Amino acid sequence: MKLRTGLLRTGGYVLFALGALVFSLYITFPAEALATRLAYELRKNTAGTWRASFGGASMYRLSGLALQDVTVEHQSPGDEPLKMRFDELRARVRLLPLLWLQRTLVAGASLGEGQLSAVLTPREHGADALVTLDRVNLAAPPLLGAALGLPVGGTLSGSVDGAWDNDPRRDGGSAKVSVKGASVGPGTVAGFSLPQISLGELELT
Repeated sequence: MKLRTGLLRTGGYVLFALGALVFSLYITFPAEALATRLAYELRKNTAGTWRASFGGASMYRLSGLALQDVTVEHQSPGDEPLKMRFDELRARVRLLPLLWLQRTLVAGASLGEGQLSAVLTPREHGADALVTLDRVNLAAPPLLGAALGLPVGGTLSGSVDGAWDNDPRRDGGSAKVSVKGASVGPGTVAGFSLPQISLGELELT
């Protein structure tokens, strides 16, 4: 009986200590300082062509960082700046795979009603990635429209499971993506004005 009571008491002390440790990590984790440093490194390593700002930062699941009200801006010489706004960006390292020396990064983004999540596992000569998209608005962020030179609309959902290698011949993967309410335009291409073209629902595999 005494042994059982002693074990319960010891277990209680251990749980209390772990709880206090977790609480102190959340309270003292320098999320704002880390986020500011990341924004600085992004600007420095891209010679100012990429910049990022955020409205708030916090610890994310003990091993990551979450940023709120994020704006990422790309400015190339002679081009209009491209701005991408995210309600939240978050990334963390999975702790359990570290026990067998495997790194796995989990990342996600909130864009209005849309969600984007990714699981990235680095390998010796590349990486495996699983990307899931749920009601992502193609107009925000306007990456595809900027690449095509025309506004692109629609809501993107689906998943992409890929394997990337340093040798492009070894790349592989699969994708199943649907676009609802797809549209292109209006805009100007090579001096010709194009109206908005509705493409309806598209299935990409």
